[in-house]
Amino acid sequence: MSEFTVNTENRVQELLNYALELYQGGHGGELIKKYNDTIENLIPSDLIVLFHRLMEENIEISKLKILTNKILNVFYKSVNEYPALIPDSNSLLGLIQKDNTILITKLNKLKTEIKRFNKEQDLLSNFAYKKELLDSFKDIQIFTAHYTLKENLLFPILEKEWANFKCVQLMWSYHDDIREHLKWIITHLDSKEIDLKKLNRSIGDLFFAMFAIVFREDQILIPYILESIDDDKLNKLIIGLKDTPFAYVDAKTIIEEFAYKNTENDNSEIDLETGSVTAEQIIMMFNHLPVDITYVDENDEVKYFSTPKHRIFPRTIAVIGRKVHHCHPPESVHIVEQIVRSFKSGEKSEAAFWIKMGPNFVLIKYFAVRDSKNKYRGVLEVSQEVSGIRALEGERRLLDW
Repeated sequence: MSEFTVNTENRVQELLNYALELYQGGHGGELIKKYNDTIENLIPSDLIVLFHRLMEENIEISKLKILTNKILNVFYKSVNEYPALIPDSNSLLGLIQKDNTILITKLNKLKTEIKRFNKEQDLLSNFAYKKELLDSFKDIQIFTAHYTLKENLLFPILEKEWANFKCVQLMWSYHDDIREHLKWIITHLDSKEIDLKKLNRSIGDLFFAMFAIVFREDQILIPYILESIDDDKLNKLIIGLKDTPFAYVDAKTIIEEFAYKNTENDNSEIDLETGSVTAEQIIMMFNHLPVDITYVDENDEVKYFSTPKHRIFPRTIAVIGRKVHHCHPPESVHIVEQIVRSFKSGEKSEAAFWIKMGPNFVLIKYFAVRDSKNKYRGVLEVSQEVSGIRALEGERRLLDW
């Protein structure tokens, strides 16, 4: 083992000891003195490994997020002073950073309004002002597309390329916190009665989380990706941006430049027992069904997803080969694992959920896939927007356009 590797391992172990002692109730100031040399000499990649190991400690996720907030506050100076690599402005990572820069500008502008309505509380009774404020938060809500892009495009390759990748699961949980805060704030601002204390608390939590995630992306995640993953692998991911756009950055021209050049489809027919069709025809059939389809094989790896015109849940080619339990945030992954276990054991063969997504009503069904010998061969996830189906009444026996 090289001296560099040994030094890195020693630093990470010291940082882990510091974090666990702090979690167990150690005095913050005393621990900083005890581990000061390590804290001052850490580099961003140390934190990738540290968060992975903290995730493996099986600390309750809500408590772990509090802990990581505390330790990153202590590590801020060392991380910020590190001479991090900077991505090309038109690369995937460069576009992610551009998105972040626009977000910070919007958040700082919104800060002024928050201070204003706290000084002049009558403003929240003014319909026009409240609508303007509501629109500003809806504009911030658009940024959740940025998190969806990371979860579906960037995280899968990190799981493939890094041995220590569980920091992305932690980051996903923060994304969901931000989504929930935005949803609550927008709903509350749209109500007749405003609880200013609760509103300020939620806005404070939202701003803290969003600024923190930007810092972690720009100063820790992206620099280490640049150090550890080949540029070509990253830029090829841009072809997956068609259905997973950035929040604010217009990358249409750049995406077109990196567009994937499909080879001609093999025109030979595939025997499907009840008929023979080409691969191209199979693709067209699946993509014209009014449902999202995702197939996970018996090894729990994502093998296929359809791309209908209006997909409900975003998917990118980066997800192919990804373990299914990595496709969900920590708070909900146990549900997916429970479904898969019950399918594998033969206890169940189907599971269904239905949720409201804005004006849409979405039905999500999971089906166990078994071969002719009843051997488990995977899971088929089928999602459909069914509000139109739910509204059907009477009968329609004749074509009526």
